[in-house]
Amino acid sequence: AEPRPAEPRPAEPRPAEPKPAAKPKSKRVAVPDNAEVQLAQIQLFRDLSESSRELLKSRMVVRQEKKGAIIVKEGDPGNALFVVSSGKVQVTKRRKKGHVRLAVLEPGAFFGEFALLSDRRRHATVSVIEDGVFFEISRKVIADLTKSEPSFGNTLRAFYRRRLLNTLVHSAPFFDPLNEEERESLMGRLRFRRIPEGTKIITQGEPGGGFF
Repeated sequence: AEPRPAEPRPAEPRPAEPKPAAKPKSKRVAVPDNAEVQLAQIQLFRDLSESSRELLKSRMVVRQEKKGAIIVKEGDPGNALFVVSSGKVQVTKRRKKGHVRLAVLEPGAFFGEFALLSDRRRHATVSVIEDGVFFEISRKVIADLTKSEPSFGNTLRAFYRRRLLNTLVHSAPFFDPLNEEERESLMGRLRFRRIPEGTKIITQGEPGGGFF
Protein backbone atom coordinates (compact mmCIF):
# COMPACT_ATOMS: atom_id res chain seq x y z
CA ALA A 1 0.00 0.00 0.00
CA GLU A 2 1.17 3.46 -0.82
CA PRO A 3 2.12 5.59 2.24
CA ARG A 4 -0.49 8.13 3.22
CA PRO A 5 0.63 11.76 2.90
CA ALA A 6 1.38 13.42 6.20
CA GLU A 7 -1.39 15.65 7.45
CA PRO A 8 -0.51 19.34 7.48
CA ARG A 9 0.55 20.64 10.87
CA PRO A 10 -1.58 23.41 12.31
CA ALA A 11 0.00 26.83 11.98
CA GLU A 12 1.75 28.04 15.06
CA PRO A 13 0.10 31.06 16.62
CA ARG A 14 1.89 34.35 15.88
CA PRO A 15 3.34 36.05 18.94
CA ALA A 16 1.25 38.94 20.15
CA GLU A 17 2.46 42.40 19.17
CA PRO A 18 4.06 44.10 22.17
CA LYS A 19 1.95 46.89 23.53
CA PRO A 20 3.56 50.32 23.33
CA ALA A 21 4.74 51.68 26.65
CA ALA A 22 2.23 54.00 28.24
CA LYS A 23 3.16 57.66 28.05
CA PRO A 24 3.72 59.31 31.41
CA LYS A 25 0.61 61.22 32.44
CA SER A 26 0.66 64.82 33.54
CA LYS A 27 -0.87 65.41 36.96
CA ARG A 28 -2.18 68.76 38.15
CA VAL A 29 -1.21 69.47 41.74
CA ALA A 30 -1.79 72.23 44.28
CA VAL A 31 0.33 75.38 44.17
CA PRO A 32 3.12 74.95 46.75
CA ASP A 33 3.17 77.32 49.71
CA ASN A 34 6.64 78.58 48.78
CA ALA A 35 5.74 79.27 45.13
CA GLU A 36 5.99 83.05 45.57
CA VAL A 37 9.45 82.68 47.13
CA GLN A 38 10.54 80.51 44.20
CA LEU A 39 9.26 83.05 41.69
CA ALA A 40 11.12 85.86 43.46
CA GLN A 41 14.38 83.93 43.01
CA ILE A 42 13.95 83.55 39.24
CA GLN A 43 15.61 86.34 37.26
CA LEU A 44 12.64 86.77 34.94
CA PHE A 45 10.23 87.48 37.83
CA ARG A 46 12.63 88.95 40.37
CA ASP A 47 11.73 92.59 39.71
CA LEU A 48 7.97 92.11 39.75
CA SER A 49 6.08 93.84 42.53
CA GLU A 50 4.86 91.69 45.39
CA SER A 51 1.26 92.12 44.24
CA SER A 52 2.16 90.96 40.70
CA ARG A 53 3.92 87.87 42.03
CA GLU A 54 0.92 87.11 44.23
CA LEU A 55 -1.34 87.45 41.18
CA LEU A 56 0.99 85.20 39.17
CA LYS A 57 0.89 82.58 41.90
CA SER A 58 -2.91 82.62 41.97
CA ARG A 59 -3.30 82.25 38.20
CA MET A 60 -0.62 79.72 37.27
CA VAL A 61 -1.16 75.96 36.95
CA VAL A 62 1.19 73.51 38.67
CA ARG A 63 1.93 70.22 36.90
CA GLN A 64 3.74 67.12 38.12
CA GLU A 65 5.58 65.29 35.33
CA LYS A 66 7.39 61.95 35.22
CA LYS A 67 10.66 61.14 33.46
CA GLY A 68 10.01 60.66 29.73
CA ALA A 69 7.10 63.08 29.52
CA ILE A 70 7.17 65.61 26.69
CA ILE A 71 6.02 69.00 27.95
CA VAL A 72 6.26 70.86 24.64
CA LYS A 73 6.85 69.41 21.17
CA GLU A 74 8.56 71.23 18.32
CA GLY A 75 6.03 72.44 15.73
CA ASP A 76 3.00 72.27 18.04
CA PRO A 77 0.98 75.39 18.93
CA GLY A 78 2.09 77.03 22.15
CA ASN A 79 0.13 79.18 24.58
CA ALA A 80 2.10 79.03 27.82
CA LEU A 81 5.49 79.50 29.41
CA PHE A 82 6.84 76.97 31.94
CA VAL A 83 9.05 77.30 35.02
CA VAL A 84 11.06 74.36 36.38
CA SER A 85 10.22 74.15 40.10
CA SER A 86 11.93 70.78 40.59
CA GLY A 87 13.39 68.07 38.35
CA LYS A 88 15.24 68.47 35.05
CA VAL A 89 14.33 68.76 31.37
CA GLN A 90 16.29 68.63 28.14
CA VAL A 91 15.71 70.88 25.13
CA THR A 92 16.21 69.33 21.69
CA LYS A 93 15.71 70.56 18.12
CA ARG A 94 15.24 68.67 14.87
CA ARG A 95 17.92 68.65 12.21
CA LYS A 96 18.06 66.86 8.87
CA LYS A 97 19.93 64.02 10.56
CA GLY A 98 18.41 63.40 13.98
CA HIS A 99 18.20 65.90 16.81
CA VAL A 100 20.61 68.21 18.59
CA ARG A 101 20.44 68.86 22.33
CA LEU A 102 20.44 72.58 23.06
CA ALA A 103 20.31 72.60 26.84
CA VAL A 104 19.50 70.87 30.10
CA LEU A 105 17.34 73.03 32.38
CA GLU A 106 17.25 72.72 36.16
CA PRO A 107 15.10 74.30 38.91
CA GLY A 108 14.78 78.06 38.46
CA ALA A 109 14.93 77.91 34.66
CA PHE A 110 11.99 78.63 32.36
CA PHE A 111 11.08 77.71 28.78
CA GLY A 112 8.34 78.16 26.21
CA GLU A 113 8.69 81.92 25.62
CA PHE A 114 9.43 81.50 21.88
CA ALA A 115 5.84 80.59 21.09
CA LEU A 116 4.57 83.58 23.07
CA LEU A 117 6.83 86.16 21.40
CA SER A 118 7.09 84.88 17.83
CA ASP A 119 4.74 82.74 15.75
CA ARG A 120 2.78 80.82 18.42
CA ARG A 121 4.64 77.60 17.49
CA ARG A 122 7.03 75.57 19.62
CA HIS A 123 10.56 75.92 18.27
CA ALA A 124 12.02 72.98 20.22
CA THR A 125 10.97 69.87 22.12
CA VAL A 126 11.29 69.85 25.91
CA SER A 127 11.20 66.46 27.64
CA VAL A 128 11.54 65.47 31.29
CA ILE A 129 14.77 63.65 32.23
CA GLU A 130 14.16 63.74 35.98
CA ASP A 131 10.73 63.68 37.68
CA GLY A 132 9.66 67.19 38.56
CA VAL A 133 7.10 69.90 39.17
CA PHE A 134 6.48 72.72 36.68
CA PHE A 135 4.62 76.02 36.82
CA GLU A 136 2.54 76.65 33.69
CA ILE A 137 1.86 80.35 32.99
CA SER A 138 -0.58 81.16 30.20
CA ARG A 139 -0.16 83.70 27.41
CA LYS A 140 -2.96 85.79 28.95
CA VAL A 141 -1.18 86.00 32.32
CA ILE A 142 2.10 86.99 30.63
CA ALA A 143 0.26 89.66 28.61
CA ASP A 144 -1.39 91.05 31.75
CA LEU A 145 1.97 91.20 33.56
CA THR A 146 3.58 92.98 30.60
CA LYS A 147 0.75 95.51 30.55
CA SER A 148 0.92 96.26 34.26
CA GLU A 149 4.73 96.18 34.48
CA PRO A 150 6.37 97.09 31.12
CA SER A 151 9.86 96.37 32.48
CA PHE A 152 8.82 92.71 32.78
CA GLY A 153 8.12 92.65 29.03
CA ASN A 154 11.54 94.15 28.30
CA THR A 155 13.23 91.49 30.46
CA LEU A 156 11.31 88.70 28.76
CA ARG A 157 12.24 89.97 25.29
CA ALA A 158 15.91 90.19 26.30
CA PHE A 159 15.84 86.53 27.37
CA TYR A 160 14.07 85.65 24.13
CA ARG A 161 16.72 87.33 21.97
CA ARG A 162 19.52 85.61 23.88
CA ARG A 163 17.94 82.20 23.52
CA LEU A 164 17.12 82.76 19.86
CA LEU A 165 20.81 83.40 19.18
CA ASN A 166 21.81 80.38 21.28
CA THR A 167 19.41 78.15 19.33
CA LEU A 168 20.73 79.48 16.02
CA VAL A 169 24.44 78.95 16.73
CA HIS A 170 23.90 75.49 18.25
CA SER A 171 21.42 74.06 15.74
CA ALA A 172 22.37 75.52 12.32
CA PRO A 173 24.88 73.17 10.58
CA PHE A 174 26.68 76.25 9.24
CA PHE A 175 28.12 76.86 12.73
CA ASP A 176 29.21 73.26 13.44
CA PRO A 177 32.96 73.99 12.96
CA LEU A 178 32.90 76.57 15.80
CA ASN A 179 33.84 75.60 19.33
CA GLU A 180 31.84 76.80 22.35
CA GLU A 181 34.04 79.83 22.99
CA GLU A 182 33.71 80.94 19.35
CA ARG A 183 29.93 80.52 19.49
CA GLU A 184 29.73 82.68 22.62
CA SER A 185 31.84 85.37 20.95
CA LEU A 186 29.64 85.30 17.85
CA MET A 187 26.46 85.60 19.92
CA GLY A 188 27.79 88.82 21.41
CA ARG A 189 28.36 90.32 17.97
CA LEU A 190 25.16 89.34 16.16
CA ARG A 191 22.43 91.98 15.93
CA PHE A 192 18.69 91.73 15.38
CA ARG A 193 17.04 93.70 12.60
CA ARG A 194 13.29 93.88 12.07
CA ILE A 195 12.75 94.09 8.30
CA PRO A 196 9.32 94.92 6.81
CA GLU A 197 7.84 92.55 4.24
CA GLY A 198 8.95 93.40 0.71
CA THR A 199 12.21 95.08 1.75
CA LYS A 200 15.29 94.24 -0.33
CA ILE A 201 17.97 92.93 2.00
CA ILE A 202 20.67 92.33 -0.60
CA THR A 203 20.91 93.80 -4.11
CA GLN A 204 23.03 92.04 -6.70
CA GLY A 205 26.14 94.01 -7.64
CA GLU A 206 26.22 96.19 -4.54
CA PRO A 207 29.01 95.89 -1.92
CA GLY A 208 28.22 93.46 0.89
CA GLY A 209 27.77 94.95 4.31
CA GLY A 210 27.21 91.90 6.46
CA PHE A 211 26.03 88.31 6.86
CA PHE A 212 22.29 87.64 7.30
